[in-house]
Amino acid sequence: MNSEEFLDELLRAPDPQSRRVLLDTHFEFINLDTVYSLKKQADHLERDDAHRALDIGLAAEEMAGILLKDEARAIALWIQANAHEFLGELDTAIRCYERAEELFSTAGKPVEAARTCIGQIATLMKMGKFERAQALAESARGTFIEHGDVLSRAKIEMNLGNLHYRQGQYQQALIYYQQAAQAFQTVGDKLYAAMNQVNQANVLTFLDDYRGAGQLHEEARPIFEAAGLRIAAASLDHDLAFLQSARGNYTEAFRLFERARDVFTNLSNQVNIAQTDLEESDLYLDLNLPEEALRLAVRAERAFRDLGVTFELAWALTNQAIALARVGQREHAAEILNDARDLFLSQGNEVWLANTDLQRAEVLGLEGQRKQARTLASKAAQAYEKLGMKTKQAYAHMIVANLWVEDRQWNRTLKELQAARDALEGLRAPWLEQRLETCLGRVFEGKGRSRQAIVHYQTAVGQIEQMTATITVEEQRTAFVANKLAPYEALVCLNVDRDPSIAFRWAEQAKSRALVDLLAAGVHPRSHIRDEMDSLRAERLQQLREELNWLYTRLTHGAAPGESGVPAAGPETWSKIQEREQEATSLWRDLEARHPEALSLMKVAPLSSADIQSSLPEGTALVEYFIARGRVTIFFVTREKVLAYPAIASLAELLPMMENLAFQYSKFQFGPEYYQRHRGALLNGTQDILAQLGQKLIEPFQEELPGVNAVIVIPHGPLHALPFHALRTGDRYLIETHAVSYAPSAAVLKYCWDKPSAGTNAPIAGKPLLVGMPDERASHVAEEIHSLSKLLKGAEVLLSGQATFEQVRRSASDSGIFHIAAHGLFRPEAPLLSSIRLADGWFAVQDIYDLTLKASLVTLSACETGLGHDAGGDDMVGMVRGFLYAGASSLLVSLWMVDDESMTFLVTEFYSQWLAGSPKAQALRAAQLSLMNQYEHPYYWAPLVMVGNEK
Repeated sequence: MNSEEFLDELLRAPDPQSRRVLLDTHFEFINLDTVYSLKKQADHLERDDAHRALDIGLAAEEMAGILLKDEARAIALWIQANAHEFLGELDTAIRCYERAEELFSTAGKPVEAARTCIGQIATLMKMGKFERAQALAESARGTFIEHGDVLSRAKIEMNLGNLHYRQGQYQQALIYYQQAAQAFQTVGDKLYAAMNQVNQANVLTFLDDYRGAGQLHEEARPIFEAAGLRIAAASLDHDLAFLQSARGNYTEAFRLFERARDVFTNLSNQVNIAQTDLEESDLYLDLNLPEEALRLAVRAERAFRDLGVTFELAWALTNQAIALARVGQREHAAEILNDARDLFLSQGNEVWLANTDLQRAEVLGLEGQRKQARTLASKAAQAYEKLGMKTKQAYAHMIVANLWVEDRQWNRTLKELQAARDALEGLRAPWLEQRLETCLGRVFEGKGRSRQAIVHYQTAVGQIEQMTATITVEEQRTAFVANKLAPYEALVCLNVDRDPSIAFRWAEQAKSRALVDLLAAGVHPRSHIRDEMDSLRAERLQQLREELNWLYTRLTHGAAPGESGVPAAGPETWSKIQEREQEATSLWRDLEARHPEALSLMKVAPLSSADIQSSLPEGTALVEYFIARGRVTIFFVTREKVLAYPAIASLAELLPMMENLAFQYSKFQFGPEYYQRHRGALLNGTQDILAQLGQKLIEPFQEELPGVNAVIVIPHGPLHALPFHALRTGDRYLIETHAVSYAPSAAVLKYCWDKPSAGTNAPIAGKPLLVGMPDERASHVAEEIHSLSKLLKGAEVLLSGQATFEQVRRSASDSGIFHIAAHGLFRPEAPLLSSIRLADGWFAVQDIYDLTLKASLVTLSACETGLGHDAGGDDMVGMVRGFLYAGASSLLVSLWMVDDESMTFLVTEFYSQWLAGSPKAQALRAAQLSLMNQYEHPYYWAPLVMVGNEK
């Protein structure tokens, strides 16, 4: 056995006892050279497998114990210190470094003693002990200069650069990085030169030099890959993701973050996983997804708190505070921001102190404390200017400008906007430019110069839509637009009096954009399983779905599967549901982000009123509602004209009416006996509310209705939950005089009209599919399915145990009519998990996305299947959206908990009328009027709405 074979045997030894036997039998190899060879082996492993490197350190310690030499013990402790540092065990690492330094000094090895300081400095920086790290660096640097150790001096200078970087002193950091780069080039160390390049690139990213940063990153990649350094290569992906997010390339940023996360997870590198969580939370804040940002920031905070890492801890707290402020928890956000600020203050980090001041300014501004907010934001702008951070400086000026706008101080606003423009000169920052243009629009609108305001608002919309086009994950695209609707609303308000057609086009452009783009591109947002990490995510998602199946069943059946008549689930069950829904939604988002579908990057042309007018049937009016600046505007469109009724009601006065209506309907949960006892009062109370809503939402255009026999309603925001067909004017419901149908937007409606499968009478392709899940709460389901099977000849019937998840999915693909009678569950907190109960589980919106349908009609004869969650930009996420994605031309869905018996009559009568030749909307009207004769209360006859192609 030679020395190399001995080392191989020693490193393969499974435990200390085995190593001791090997050492006792091969004493000839126990010497300092062997210990240094172990150090070399550990240096290669420590980045990718720090646990293995630590084992080598322990083996070296055992060998040092035999040699009884301080130098050998120092080497062993040095190995262990490096491993502990990479594992995030910082206190232990410091103790090992300090002892190693002492032993090297005792052994008369000053250069080796100074070299241990390189790792020690990095560890102290992570702990926020900057003064101690600085003193140690200067001392070690002097030793290396004295002994001519150019490589070690370069490593110290790189560490000094890192020290200044963590303190936000970016220009000084660059000076040290450049000095280190020259030294690494002199000695020809390509690996450390590449690491230094990555550090430089990260500074350049903060200084807005994205091109220079990207070039340095890409030059470093092949060097890490050639060296087999998986962690270093993944960290490069992570840094590039941060760069891409700073440039607004969100989809690419997510792809890189997830690729890096996979490597860190495979290698159990908790420090880097936490860092990825932290920086990905930044990305979710940019995309206006504060709940997801909060989840990641909290997870990162816990990890960094446990590790004792202070800078990243303060950063995580800052992101938590921003997310909390955006979900309305401003007081809590302010407390956490103060904690973060104290941490940054203790580190002397001017950049992040300015950042916390800026975030505090935003919170104070939301609370109406604008003077204090302006002071903080102005202070931040000055700090950023001093530090050379142009986009941050511009952003701070933008905050001040928007605060002055609120006080109608136009000249002061313009001064701040000019300062922002000056800072951005030569830089491309569309995320700031759209805010600047929106603010300019507000200024000129405030000054009464509407034409100039319109130009600026239009420019802002163009920039928003250019950025949106680069986001190929549907949920992220929707959320991104959600807080950028101000210029759209302004364009509606400024045009509505002078040209209703133009105002209508802007209202349409603000609605359901993600849905319109996906329909235009012919893309379904499906997950893909392509590698091991995808499989692990998918397996966990499936596990969560199985747990949710049971928990959802508990909501409708009782405490455990098979039980009935048990009180509704308590707080513990709801907590479990929410916890699992959050994780399942996050996993779904991760899978989608890793493999985004290629949305059409071509901008879908906005729908004009002329586009929809040419397709409207004779005698049909499209009534589109749009909420702008808290007030409702109505557009009334027929083949001949476009009318507008601006600001007919405030949302603030409508919402209490809607809440009262929901309260009236909630009384039906007390059962039929309660209804019979209070029948008159319940009917009168509901009719009064429907009349109040009708006065606000129908009467403005009532004089136009006599020449119309059908109305297509396009709601907006909270109005999606309203039964417009049941609103009253005079002493009549709207449905008594007109057929009523619905659509998410006029553009979506036109796609439904244009589908090849969209027939005017009975379905033109595919057999009917009837799915039913009867139980003690839906005892008429079987009757409903049997009645429909007689009407729909040749229908495939899946009843009770036959209605399995897989069978329904298989049969749905070629059905012309797809009818489901089962319990529905709307989950506003997790709309992708809103579900319909089947025999072996719950069929969720996520599953609907994976269908490919050609049905001209999908009927969901279940509770609340028509409800959706407004994810932003009026993109309602729910079952309607899922089935439209999947290819349905129209849907029949419910807005509230339905009565089983009346629903059976309603859908049976609808199909009878439709199959007899009536258009769908007219068939539904006839069924509702027929049922009205038996059940006078709208609760019974009005739950169903027709969405999509009503013809």
